[in-house]
Amino acid sequence: MRHLILPTRRLLRPPGLWIPSMNFAPSRRCCCGGLCPYCIKTPLQLSATIAGLGDSGDDCTCSSLNDTYTLNWDYTGSATPLGVKSCVWYYQFNPLGECGAEWVVVRPHVFNELWGWLIFEDDVQCVVWNKTGISEPQDCDNYNEVLSFLRPVAQPPCTVAGSTMTVVAL
Repeated sequence: MRHLILPTRRLLRPPGLWIPSMNFAPSRRCCCGGLCPYCIKTPLQLSATIAGLGDSGDDCTCSSLNDTYTLNWDYTGSATPLGVKSCVWYYQFNPLGECGAEWVVVRPHVFNELWGWLIFEDDVQCVVWNKTGISEPQDCDNYNEVLSFLRPVAQPPCTVAGSTMTVVAL
């Protein structure tokens, strides 16, 4: 008997059983101790375009981080730095990006919000963007949202005021 391995569990496939390809990951999966992102459908990838980061005079060029990144969905949360157990899309710089950038992360939130982060290698410094007022359940597979700069955490090595992150479902 053949085995088909899906992201969430291992299934036995009887001979002759047709299993359609998955264009979307399972929707409405719970995360974070019972909180759910309320996505109608969960796309496997998002793009996140960061704009408006500036150089702060340190020995790095933050403006080079203004770019578009393809983020992959991580159902388990095992690959991400936020301590979130699921419902996260992420891009990991490998090797580290300019100024020690390590992660670009997007996560829907239960309170009609969408959050984005640019996290640096120490996992303390980051830039945070968000958008509020997104209808629930969130239409995640049709995201085309501009997130506004919310705050820096532990002053990242960039000028960040007025920066944005645009999130688009792929």
